[in-house]
Amino acid sequence: MLNDSKDSETPKIDEEVEEKEEVLYETDATELSVNDKNYRRLRAIGLLSFYFTLAFILFLFIDVLAMIVVFVVMWFSPYPFVPSFAVYKITDRAVVDNRGRRLEITPEYKFQVNLRHSYVSLRKGRRSVLWLYTNEPNKVVEILEKVSSMCYDRLLKSKTEAPQKSESKN
Repeated sequence: MLNDSKDSETPKIDEEVEEKEEVLYETDATELSVNDKNYRRLRAIGLLSFYFTLAFILFLFIDVLAMIVVFVVMWFSPYPFVPSFAVYKITDRAVVDNRGRRLEITPEYKFQVNLRHSYVSLRKGRRSVLWLYTNEPNKVVEILEKVSSMCYDRLLKSKTEAPQKSESKN
């Protein structure tokens, strides 16, 4: 019986968390994503072909060390497969797709618009982490930058509150 009550309380807590998040933008760009599917496939095939060709050529000259060189090249080059959301909403904390997958927005993310393929790329360092398809890429970038700055403000606030709480305990 105790387990049943705990299970019934869990969805309520999740609903409360979702209610606290304000939806800033919501879209369904499935058509854009479907039209761009061949680009994503060719990009992945091209990058993987490059890695295998590089490994084969280097293996002829430097034998086993070729694998180390290829791994280093792969580490600094783009991911062959970048997840993309076509149906999603941007809240004041994260990007959430229609399947419930979330990507928490932090200040370390940078945002880049690709007008040719109609998506916004979320980048961490030099790598794309996520592509968001949209008909309004500039608007999405503005919203994401706003969310990122809000997250930065929350982070600063939590860092300043943490020492105050520890001092009050002493």
